[in-house]
Amino acid sequence: MAHRVRARVRSQRNCNASPRSPICIYRSMRFCTSFRHRCSRIRPLVHQFPRLLDGFNPSSAAVARAGNNIIVDTVLQEPSWMAPCVTAFEGIEVFFVAVRCPLEILERREKTRGDRREGMARYQHQQVHSHGIYDIEVDTSAISSSECAARILERMRSGPPPSAFGSLTTKLAKPD
Repeated sequence: MAHRVRARVRSQRNCNASPRSPICIYRSMRFCTSFRHRCSRIRPLVHQFPRLLDGFNPSSAAVARAGNNIIVDTVLQEPSWMAPCVTAFEGIEVFFVAVRCPLEILERREKTRGDRREGMARYQHQQVHSHGIYDIEVDTSAISSSECAARILERMRSGPPPSAFGSLTTKLAKPD
């Protein structure tokens, strides 16, 4: 249950290798701020979270603008996080992918993984997809991760050009 933002892309950094990597810290701080509790491991870094978030999307977009193929694996769980992401990638071909799964299965996976705080899947489940606009959607409860990747690749190769970020730009520009 995550957004996959593909900006001319095929490589991904593995966060599990180093819990001190900027992306791992970002994910941990995101969790701490979204649940409004104190994480002793991350507490000293939480005050840096807005700065990190402000730099995350523009730096990812800069890597893509430099001609690199990238995959940004993130959860846009707060509505206020969508506009900065869309803005940062303006002018870059982006395939916006919804990775879905029923809540019951997500909660079971959350417990099994052991690296997630209980309740995170439920908190994020509806919020992350609230904007409802994607270039492609895959369901990890119905097909394997390899099949998900194959479907995304097929869509990128033979489907229409991506349009989700363009639609989101228009949607976000309209006042509520």
